[in-house]
Amino acid sequence: MVHGRAWAERLGMKTVARRTHALLRHGYRVLQRELLPALANAGLHLVDYTSLTSGERAAVDRRFADTALPFITPMFGAELSLATIQGLGLNLAVV
Repeated sequence: MVHGRAWAERLGMKTVARRTHALLRHGYRVLQRELLPALANAGLHLVDYTSLTSGERAAVDRRFADTALPFITPMFGAELSLATIQGLGLNLAVV
């Protein structure tokens, strides 16, 4: 966010770092204790791409190209431009 530097200067970098790390720890706990178990109960499992077979990888790649890439490509095209990312919006980058 554009105003992050001003916020950090007011609070001090150590305070910003401490609060950021606390938020990340909380988010990780929610992911591990709530979100992933709920997804597993619904039959959805998070797996590492490298653990997939070549056929599964091909299917995932096709699905990504058909469903996600059309939404990402118009925003970034061939070059990633951080200037196009809006503050306070939902932004997702997938590698």
